[in-house]
Amino acid sequence: MVPCDWTLDRLHPVLQAAFGRIDSHLHEFRIGGLRYGDPALLDDGFAGPCTFGYTEVRLQDSSGATTVSTMSTISETTGSG
Repeated sequence: MVPCDWTLDRLHPVLQAAFGRIDSHLHEFRIGGLRYGDPALLDDGFAGPCTFGYTEVRLQDSSGATTVSTMSTISETTGSG
């Protein structure tokens, strides 16, 4: 368990440790249909879903949400030659 006054950015490393992962991929939280993460990294500039900053959203702020999920994005770069 984690305190309900934790922000989503504090929760992320706990989830990473719990699942044996390292913080090497983009990640976001989706709560009640809204997207939270680091807008500087996740907003693609193509009018996709807006990303709200996750440094000020506390767990208790999402207590009425029906769905809370987190996702990591893995991108691979291939070289030529």
